[in-house]
Amino acid sequence: QFQPGPTEKSIPICTLKNFPNAIEHTLQWARDEFEGLFKQPAENVNQYLTDPKFVERTLRLAGTQPLEVLEAVQRSLVLQRPQTWADCVTWACHHWHTQYSNNIRQLLHNFPPDQLTSSGAPFWSGPKRCPHPLTFDVNNPLHLDYVMAAANLFAQTYGLTGSQDRAAVATFLQSVQVPEFTPKSGVKIHVSDQELQSANASVDDSRLEELKATLPSPDKLPGFKMYLGHDHANHEFWIRYVTRLQHA
Repeated sequence: QFQPGPTEKSIPICTLKNFPNAIEHTLQWARDEFEGLFKQPAENVNQYLTDPKFVERTLRLAGTQPLEVLEAVQRSLVLQRPQTWADCVTWACHHWHTQYSNNIRQLLHNFPPDQLTSSGAPFWSGPKRCPHPLTFDVNNPLHLDYVMAAANLFAQTYGLTGSQDRAAVATFLQSVQVPEFTPKSGVKIHVSDQELQSANASVDDSRLEELKATLPSPDKLPGFKMYLGHDHANHEFWIRYVTRLQHA
């Protein structure tokens, strides 16, 4: 069973997630992103469906790990489960906007470019580089490459047939509706791993109970399984995806 932990001792998690400033940060972030989308969810879903003790063991994990694992299982089985190739392309497009536009806009909402620290120094200085949200452009080869690789990997984890028809995907993307982003109030973005660890010490028990009650029963999904994104059949898309993550 996957147990999330520090990614690399030399790179603080908050640096990787919110304040990357070196090429090794983007490399590690890309690897973590791939694992978190196309490997760990499949492993957890398959264990949930085949191991009656999975939920019980998950609830014994430390901090917010039980919530993270069960929410990921719910996303994979209910909220984001695709039925068609078009669903996979839509998911990839939405995920691009989440990672390269919305999350950055939220970060800048919490910490505006002119933000000052308690001592009066610019918040965005030194290793903290002020980011800029991107605008999706179907005519940008990097953007389309990302969607193609992500959609194919997503499809393959569900045993769906993908496609390498870039022209068809580009045409379809023009019809995908992406919700307008509105910054959320009350979102806590941790500046240090110490802050993150303190926040992770508390557990939302009511949310855990809600998840346990709403997850589909394994006997309702006979024969269903997910496939790991990193296997020989997916190697080409894996390379493309991780490469595009670093450069998007």
